[in-house]
Amino acid sequence: MSVGDVLCSSFGDSALSAVTLDICFTLIILFLLCKLTHLLLRRFRLPRIISELLVGLVVGNISALEALLVSKDALIILSIWTRFGLSAYLFIVGLEMDPFHLLTPPPSWEAIIAYSGIATTALAALALRSLLDPSLTHSALASLAFAAAAANTSSPILTRLTTSLKIERSSLGRLVVSVGIIADMVSTMLMVVLAAFNVEDGSSGLGRVLFLVFESVLVYRAGPRAVKWIEDRNPAGKPLKGSHLALSCALIAVPFVLVRLTGFDLMVASFVVGLALPRDGRVSRLLIAKVNYLLSSLCFPLYLCHVGMNAKLRSLAGPFMEVGGKGAMREVPGSVWRAPMKFALLGAVGVVAKGSGPIFASLFSGLHVSEATAVGLLLMVCGHYHLFLALTAFQNKMISVNTYTVVVVFVMGTIVAVRVAVAIIVRRVRRQSATGRLMALQWTEPYDELRVVFCLHGPHNVPAAVHVIESLRGSGAGDDAAAPAPLVYAMDLIKLNERVAATMITAEEDGEEAVTVADEEVAELREQIGMGIAAYERECEGEVRVRRTIAVSELESMHEDVCNAAEELAATLIVLPFHKRIRVDGGMDASADAGFQMVNQKVLRHAPCSVAILVDRGLARVHHASASIATVAVVFIGGRDDREALAYAERIAGHPGMSVTVVRFMPDAGARMGEEDDDGGADDARVLAAIVEREAEAEADEECFAGFYERNMLGERVGYVEKRVGSGADTVAMLRALEGMYELFVVGRGARGAAAVMTSGMGDWEECPELGPIGDVIASSDFSVTASVLVVQQHCNRKGRHNSVDEDFSIL
Repeated sequence: MSVGDVLCSSFGDSALSAVTLDICFTLIILFLLCKLTHLLLRRFRLPRIISELLVGLVVGNISALEALLVSKDALIILSIWTRFGLSAYLFIVGLEMDPFHLLTPPPSWEAIIAYSGIATTALAALALRSLLDPSLTHSALASLAFAAAAANTSSPILTRLTTSLKIERSSLGRLVVSVGIIADMVSTMLMVVLAAFNVEDGSSGLGRVLFLVFESVLVYRAGPRAVKWIEDRNPAGKPLKGSHLALSCALIAVPFVLVRLTGFDLMVASFVVGLALPRDGRVSRLLIAKVNYLLSSLCFPLYLCHVGMNAKLRSLAGPFMEVGGKGAMREVPGSVWRAPMKFALLGAVGVVAKGSGPIFASLFSGLHVSEATAVGLLLMVCGHYHLFLALTAFQNKMISVNTYTVVVVFVMGTIVAVRVAVAIIVRRVRRQSATGRLMALQWTEPYDELRVVFCLHGPHNVPAAVHVIESLRGSGAGDDAAAPAPLVYAMDLIKLNERVAATMITAEEDGEEAVTVADEEVAELREQIGMGIAAYERECEGEVRVRRTIAVSELESMHEDVCNAAEELAATLIVLPFHKRIRVDGGMDASADAGFQMVNQKVLRHAPCSVAILVDRGLARVHHASASIATVAVVFIGGRDDREALAYAERIAGHPGMSVTVVRFMPDAGARMGEEDDDGGADDARVLAAIVEREAEAEADEECFAGFYERNMLGERVGYVEKRVGSGADTVAMLRALEGMYELFVVGRGARGAAAVMTSGMGDWEECPELGPIGDVIASSDFSVTASVLVVQQHCNRKGRHNSVDEDFSIL
């Protein structure tokens, strides 16, 4: 008795039949199993396709479980769902591509690498096809179709892999995504052409192809004009009008119906129409966002479960059913060796041949061996399209269950193995390319180019970002005349969730990253940020360079995106927004961006350069020609972080809109000068090391401050105030005396050596340890409602520094 029969008998006569209940039960259970499996496997950063295929394999290969969860009627629905999902998938894949890019002479290196991979894979597939499965049809069209399918690279899976590997901003990431798009487009177009000749009604295949080309060019020329007309009447930020939404649907439906009337398959028509429509604009972004979210949340989980359930792992270990004469299935005994042989043949086609062409072409283009190997490995990935072709061939009895199972397992293996192999290569390359230099403001010469990565959570961070960027311009006169304007990379931090992951697409070729997000909410947020930055650039008349980039990641690993970007861009400083926002009453609200506190703490721990956290309480815009002056206080107690804060002060002191004052805290005569005095049981070596470190820090502080005093204070560029304190309580009292006097406080994150006595006990009531004792006091709501704080940490090569951050990880 099925589940539907049990429910009907339990509740009596019901409007829902047992068949309907069976179908609903199967779909809901499979969907929930996919969600649960993905949650368990997400820590390994594998694409969702792996967890969803795994659910199908488990359900389909445990007979009792399959009989309990899956009914025959549900399998019919899953088959229909599969074709619908793949049609929508191919439409979006075509929409993300630009076929006329291939016609631009001369061919780019991306196209050459893609063509080399297609050529080597197709040749190997044609040569080894008959050995893979003797029951395969040996017609010329079938052989060419198999070659084109083998040469295909799953560009959506490739996009997810580059994002999870944190290489989407690197030249390698941009290259491999472009190559994957070209390979995917060319091989799918070849399949479309072959489908045109695969007709049984006697019509001309060449005529069908010519009509398809004519219609595609017509839509390509007329589509952008219609889309532009719709977008001009629907400005960004407002919902699309119903009539214009209907017109957009008609723009898709009319060419789709014409292609179907020509005799093409549903999926071929979907791909061709998507390929002909323009990829840019609000309408295209809306289609990509909505359809991709529908696919990833509903269609693909059920479709991939269906694919996995049809793969029978027991067929790999012994006798299996093979396609016999006239499509009949027959048992083939003693075939244990065939499964390993098929894996070897697929490996020869999908690994050796598919990777060798791109590797040699990449080497010829000038890439290093490790980079060329990574390109070849990434282009091996297979995906939804390969699985659908295998499932269609199996259902039409063109291949055996043994061959089908081998293909499914091989696709899963390539995705997992490629990610692991490329991760090892990328990690090794980054380790070898690490400069080992101290990337800090203190060690950067005034005439060197200053590169800053400024992270943004949203448009509310733009005014403070503009303040910091403008202040770093300096005076533009005197000693600073030779100093170039800072190069700023504005990085939008986007939290990765299911909706955002479903709308990740390839970015424009001239961007800093290979991947962007088509989701309307994210696109609107980025547009608002871009408008604020563009307005500032126009005011500066090109004197300040701001480049846009994006980090799309889960909060647990977002620090890797930030740190990798800083290392690749050779940045000297990373500026992070504080995780709390200012409220109308002047207080701080942590509800909106609470998860970014962990991101800030991890960046402090792993950054390859100096880091600053900006607590913004309404920083005003500063101008070179403005009469208003922004008052800045630099708190100097001692330690490398305070020396970095002093170097930052020297950078901004020359700006005519900045009034900088250094407030130096000095220990009074009665202050205890050593933390080791409390540690009577400590061994002599530890005490001696503490004394040596304290003296070294004190000497470095005096040397740094003397140079700063000579360069800035003698010329009255910077004011100076000195305070004498004997304990942490005295320091807090002195800080409170400064309340209301300054708009911005620049402080070091941690005090070391002899300076630690002046902050003793302050850490006992810290709310945010990433700000350090001084920054936490000034940023607290009971200190000030108007003073902003910039907390600076200097880059240090020594590991194990700032252990308090690690302690917070276990809590968060």
